[in-house]
Amino acid sequence: MPSSTLVPIGTEDQYLIENNHLGIPLSVYGLKKRRIRSLTFMGWLACTSSILGLLILIVLTLANWQQIFASTIQHLQNIQIAKQMEMKQTQLDEERFLLIRSFVVFGCLFLFGMLLLLVSVPSLKKRRVIVCKYGLLQVHRRMGRNHIDIMRWEEIQSLQSKRTFLDRHSTYLLRKQGKPFILSHEYKDFGALFTQIKQYSQMGAAYPFPAKKQW
Repeated sequence: MPSSTLVPIGTEDQYLIENNHLGIPLSVYGLKKRRIRSLTFMGWLACTSSILGLLILIVLTLANWQQIFASTIQHLQNIQIAKQMEMKQTQLDEERFLLIRSFVVFGCLFLFGMLLLLVSVPSLKKRRVIVCKYGLLQVHRRMGRNHIDIMRWEEIQSLQSKRTFLDRHSTYLLRKQGKPFILSHEYKDFGALFTQIKQYSQMGAAYPFPAKKQW
């Protein structure tokens, strides 16, 4: 078993560790910056493209309403072309419906981008797993609240590497009883984390490191 080395952690994490009797914190792992950067880029791309799309729609909408106003004036001045104006009005109604639908699409895209930037990215930045003397503590945010997962070394029965949603790799720490403790392979230095888990849980060489995935 490796030697115990105290690492700096936040007050909240210290409270959680002490409250769950996990002992001395040994190391802290956060998610890779690549994952956070990719979601940040997606968020800004969605917001920027939606804003540009909305600006274009506003210009088209103003031009459309000017056309509607001009056609209405012409209709009042010349009643003999009423049927032609009705056909043109129907076409304008279809264009208005298309504009409204486009507004909804770009509005939803903008909300999606803001959701990534204001909710998903901050949540991923705060996600972490702490290796302690007597077990693991994982902290992640859902719906604006911190959720914690605790796994003590003596609870680990076996380790399994699985592919999850969008072909993401995760390691499942199976308990003798209860739900598994799930670790994403997108944590930084996952190889070192995996090695620590095997050492502290006394799994040894029974569960080799998943070599097919580059961490």
